[in-house]
Amino acid sequence: MADNSVVPKEARSLVIDVAKHLVTITVASIGFLVTMMFTTFKGTEFITSAEVALFSLLLCAVFSILAELSVVTDALGSKPMFKTIVFGPKLLLTVAWTFFIIGISSFVIFTWANINL
Repeated sequence: MADNSVVPKEARSLVIDVAKHLVTITVASIGFLVTMMFTTFKGTEFITSAEVALFSLLLCAVFSILAELSVVTDALGSKPMFKTIVFGPKLLLTVAWTFFIIGISSFVIFTWANINL
């Protein structure tokens, strides 16, 4: 049986591991951000940067999970459930990392602005 997958077998576990770790770091960052928003920096005027960070980190988690689903769908040889999975895990992971960097940068700006009050 020929393997017509987009992702080579050697790269599947690597993509899954990277996406899994990215989801773990993102969820931890969201938890830390929410804790900071509602305890330490409650009532600050710089809440917009925290909202951007929260939204970006949520999108990072979503795109990381889509990358994992893309690899699993490809490995099983079935048709993709969503049109976005056709793009492949490389693009999905790139978008996820972009949102992660935006989210962490916004979180640093939020923290730095509140410390320098």
